[in-house]
Amino acid sequence: IEGIRDSGSVDKQLHFTRVMTDGDASGEAEMANVLPPFARVRRTLLLGLDWRVETSVQRVSPLDAAVVLDIPLLPGESVLTEGIDVRQGTARVTLDASARELIWESVLEPVETIVLRHPDTVQWTETWEADVSPILHMEWDGIPVVLREQNARWFPMWRPWPGEVLTVQITRPAGVEGQTLTVQRSSLEVNPGKRVTDCTLSMTMQSSQGMQHAIRIPDGAEVQEVVINDKVQPIRQEGRRLPLTITPGIQTITVKWRENRGVTMMFRTPEVDLGIRSVNNTIKVPFPVNRWILWVWGPRLGPAVLFWTFLVVIVLAAWLLSRTGWTPLRFRHWFLLGLGLSQGGLAITVIVVGWLLLMHARAKLNLNVTPFRYNAAQIIGVMVTGMALIALIVAIGSGLLGRPDMSIAGNGSTQSYLEWYQDCLNRTLPEAMIVSVSLFFYRVAMLLWALWLAFYMISLVKWIWNQFSHPVFWRSFKENQAVTGNVKESR
Repeated sequence: IEGIRDSGSVDKQLHFTRVMTDGDASGEAEMANVLPPFARVRRTLLLGLDWRVETSVQRVSPLDAAVVLDIPLLPGESVLTEGIDVRQGTARVTLDASARELIWESVLEPVETIVLRHPDTVQWTETWEADVSPILHMEWDGIPVVLREQNARWFPMWRPWPGEVLTVQITRPAGVEGQTLTVQRSSLEVNPGKRVTDCTLSMTMQSSQGMQHAIRIPDGAEVQEVVINDKVQPIRQEGRRLPLTITPGIQTITVKWRENRGVTMMFRTPEVDLGIRSVNNTIKVPFPVNRWILWVWGPRLGPAVLFWTFLVVIVLAAWLLSRTGWTPLRFRHWFLLGLGLSQGGLAITVIVVGWLLLMHARAKLNLNVTPFRYNAAQIIGVMVTGMALIALIVAIGSGLLGRPDMSIAGNGSTQSYLEWYQDCLNRTLPEAMIVSVSLFFYRVAMLLWALWLAFYMISLVKWIWNQFSHPVFWRSFKENQAVTGNVKESR
């Protein structure tokens, strides 16, 4: 009789096996007509952070009798499912006449080697499967795999015969040396004021584990706010050190602080230490409009003050024009004129310079041409003179009332907004420097230039009038008729 436990309790089914004597031939004939019970056992190894085993026993023989099987457990296996009778490493499985399958779950003690052995029996056949986490590495020795993947997942399967053995080696690969925290992007925005400077550091970080990571901000900086993933965090500033709580995954971090320093002649962006190497850094400086930017310095991909290149061109052009001798202007006059007109734009410079050269060409006009051509040249001269005077007025007005045009360009920068970019960085963010003075000096410089131009134009007007009125200011059309009549009489 099978189905009675050691405690005296009875399972759901009792299985009676007839004990026959040697002379009971009728009993042997009767038992020969009954098929023996047969089942399929499937063991699935679930190996991850926790090791588990799922075992299912499925009836293959007909539903005409109860089935009682003693299934050996794996070494280190402990059954968790209630109702499974375990005796000395063997699970007593009982299926009644109407049951087709029984499933139980177990925990498995983590070991380096798992030995799977198919008992030498004809009561069941086994199938072994392994679902191994990517954090583990598996090797095996024994029978070959009959199936390697299921639903695009690595899911090996074995179908052993009775008596065959499979040895599975499980190891956890050591982590590769390297950083677990990556700064994918960082942006430092610096807003210098008259007495204080407000700074905002934005970072996108990706971490493979939770940790405490500290950055260093400038000395004397007072942290105003720390935001991680759109949530304001408590401030724990420790001098220059500011610890941040990092969680696994991608997160955006924003740190705002204030420095007790304003804009100066040589203004530098703050020194910030991110604690690790990073990539894709941007420095943004909205510069005050009451400052005259003279020079900028910083990472390679950033703004440049192109005015100094134009200044070289102005010097060369002034030297060439002074060497021609076409006008009474010397090198210093051409240089000062071009320096002031450069703030009004290229068109204004071309108009004024073209006007002076046109006056030189006008002086070569004599009475050999017809009165019509002569007077037409005079009209053109008057029109160009008017345009030149308007251009000078516009240049003086823009210089005295406008802002200096230093031709700042590069990486989206303008006269009042500077931006630098660097792809690969060390622990410390790059620094940018801006050389500037108060706009008051620009106003004074343009006022002096306007006064010089006004006084110099007084002496230049005489030369322009002489060029314009030589040999006469206007010719009468009767001269042309008289000349034509004289020609006819001579003929």
